[in-house]
Amino acid sequence: MRAAHGLAAAFKDAIEAKYATRAARMHAVAAANTSPSSSASSSPSPPCSPPPRPTPNGRLAQGSAAPDSQVDMDVTEALLPYNVFVLDASPADIAAKLPHLVARPEPPMRSAAHTDGTDAHTQGEGAEEAWRRRAARPNIVDFAVREREEMRDLTRASELITVLPPRPSNKDADDADERVKSYAGTTPASRFEPQAGQVFLGNAHDAPPTHPAAVTPFSPGANAPKCGRGFDLCIECYDFAPLPTMAQLRAAEGQIAALDRAWAEQCLADDEDGTGEARDAEELPTRPPPHHSVVVHLTFPSSPVATATSVNALLPILAFLERLIAPPAHLPTRGSARALLFPAPPQTHPPSHGSRRASEAGTFGPRSLPPPSAFPTSFFPAAHAQGPQAAYTRVRSTSATCPPGSSSPAPPSSPSPSSSTSAGSSPASPDAAGALRTRPAKVLVHSADGYTESSVLGLALLMAHRALPLPAAYLALQLEKRRSFFVYQADIPLLRRIEARLLRERAAREEDAREARGAGPASARERAPWGSWSRLSEKSVSFATGGGGVNMDGAAMQGDARPVAMHVCRTVSDSRPPGTFGAAQGRPRAHTLPLALPEGGGDELWFNDPKFDGSFPSRVLPFLYLGNLNHAANAFMLHALGITHVVSVGECALVPPPEAEAPAGGRGAQGSLWHEEREGRIKVLDIKGVCDDGIDTLAPQLEPICEWIERARAEGGTVLVHCRVGVSRSATVTIAYVMKHLQLPLVDAYLIVRSRRLSVLIQPNMRLLYNLLGWELHLARERAAGDEERLRYELARSLNWPYLAKEVHALNEKYLH
Repeated sequence: MRAAHGLAAAFKDAIEAKYATRAARMHAVAAANTSPSSSASSSPSPPCSPPPRPTPNGRLAQGSAAPDSQVDMDVTEALLPYNVFVLDASPADIAAKLPHLVARPEPPMRSAAHTDGTDAHTQGEGAEEAWRRRAARPNIVDFAVREREEMRDLTRASELITVLPPRPSNKDADDADERVKSYAGTTPASRFEPQAGQVFLGNAHDAPPTHPAAVTPFSPGANAPKCGRGFDLCIECYDFAPLPTMAQLRAAEGQIAALDRAWAEQCLADDEDGTGEARDAEELPTRPPPHHSVVVHLTFPSSPVATATSVNALLPILAFLERLIAPPAHLPTRGSARALLFPAPPQTHPPSHGSRRASEAGTFGPRSLPPPSAFPTSFFPAAHAQGPQAAYTRVRSTSATCPPGSSSPAPPSSPSPSSSTSAGSSPASPDAAGALRTRPAKVLVHSADGYTESSVLGLALLMAHRALPLPAAYLALQLEKRRSFFVYQADIPLLRRIEARLLRERAAREEDAREARGAGPASARERAPWGSWSRLSEKSVSFATGGGGVNMDGAAMQGDARPVAMHVCRTVSDSRPPGTFGAAQGRPRAHTLPLALPEGGGDELWFNDPKFDGSFPSRVLPFLYLGNLNHAANAFMLHALGITHVVSVGECALVPPPEAEAPAGGRGAQGSLWHEEREGRIKVLDIKGVCDDGIDTLAPQLEPICEWIERARAEGGTVLVHCRVGVSRSATVTIAYVMKHLQLPLVDAYLIVRSRRLSVLIQPNMRLLYNLLGWELHLARERAAGDEERLRYELARSLNWPYLAKEVHALNEKYLH
């Protein structure tokens, strides 16, 4: 302690000496400026008289001449007084009595993010409750880690498509859409229904790991639903990823079929105690999610080229996913599974050598096929449902081998898309793969950020599954599914091509169905539910076994799948059985939300507006959007999103369009914010005279703007805040409102808004960021209401300006190179 006091005394002497030198210099300059230069009678001060020397506390040193009072006041105000303290308390005493001086980093291995939903719902700080508990809050924040946590929670895996099995009674058929809608926005951790086929959108954190290897494929491990997973297939979307080929799709289907077969064998192994026949009528238990190391993984490009070739390659992938998530038509029983897996050996009697020629003359039996009696009854068409025949017959003008009396190759008896057989499942009969399914598949479409690279595939799935046009798919994903996403303008042509192709296929099928009901047999398009999809020439590649999957025999696969050779081949023949690439008939279809557009409006109006750049404004809170000037000018889009209030910060969107001079009822005038504000359908708060030049300030306007937004929220409205680009002035206003509404410090609100802006990087200029620092102090004093202890507690979590500026620079530095 004596050494500490000595060091403090040395610092004190050095500070006082430096202070005296600066004060003398400033006093001399001030005195020279205040004395009249033209006065001849004024005698200069003696050179030996030193200037007055004020001490660091502002008082003059003893023995110094008394200066002019005004000069002394100027010097005292210009120089900062410094003090030297010696702290002789223990760390525990300091933490108890001076908590605002203690550095408190965030606890490791625990997320401090405030996001708790994909709809941007955010939990506040709970300042009043924290104050009552005197809870110590972190004041050291890792900006990069917190931003990733906020983004991860915002884009966590949530439901995109749900297919429920039909209920046995018809009285519940009317609420099928409501049952499907009840899954919107749910996660595997919040609601996991094994009998529902589902597709989820998520980020890289949601994908199960591929290692270590599984002890048993049916212990989920890290793929458990309670971990937010439970998937059978994961599709990773990233730049320049290869499209899955037909060979890879067949292999993936075979891997999932192998899991179903292995699960059936494991269930039947329990019946070896002699009670198996008594339980033949029982249904097989539902297969649990597979172990994380045997989940099937595929890739998908984030931005395929907008060509017909890309569309032709993408449509079979959509059909493949539809087939996986379709619920099985009939759940297998133990008896049916036993018959498929362990069929009875055929009873054949080979003919003698003497009668060989006679037997060959009467029957046709190729040596490459087993006798017809080896196949179960379900393999034969309805004309032969009584059982297998004794021999095959040759049919002229066909290259297929058919049962006796048949004139054409017979498809499987079940028209379900799930009844197609994978080449790698090696079932006991051709339809064994579909017959052993106990539940539909769970599919995860994910990307690194969870909102950009997976958007093209997600929108294409919505259009294909629910027969939606592209604008309606946008609104369904944003509003009904409550999921934020980002689409680059360059991806719009591809999505338009997919939309047009789906529309043509759907119209052709409906037309063929009408003709079939009127007269004549069904056309080829009706027999193949996906029309020409099943007759496409695809590019097939041979690929190595991929890590994290199972091969055709159910064994674990190692390594990553890599295409090594490519050639064009016809992978699907025209005689493919009905339903191979089709969706299950009678599937409950959901509908998009109704649009609150003014008269004469529609989906295509806002989507085809030249000001629409491919993405919506960013949803910061469920009722608060942040966007740019083009978003505010597209009034039809504002109505579609339910936006009722607009805050224009420095950039006015109330510009009369050229069509405003046209006769009343002009569509262009109706689609402008100017017209909607005049009609009273949208309220606008226009903040003028604020430029993004680092000079103009927003400090006086922050409080009235936040009050206006709060009144709009209380009225049940939705607010859009915009400037020109949506990165500086409007971001400052949005951060200020989040701080006030959720009672959050500046750094938390800044990182929340930054993560919500998706692919647009926000950064208020330094003047506006300093305004936010003052706004934080204002809110702390408002909450303290004159209580000094409460004010000290509120400011204990605030960051000082040098530290804040340094961390913001470090966060943005990676984007500057």
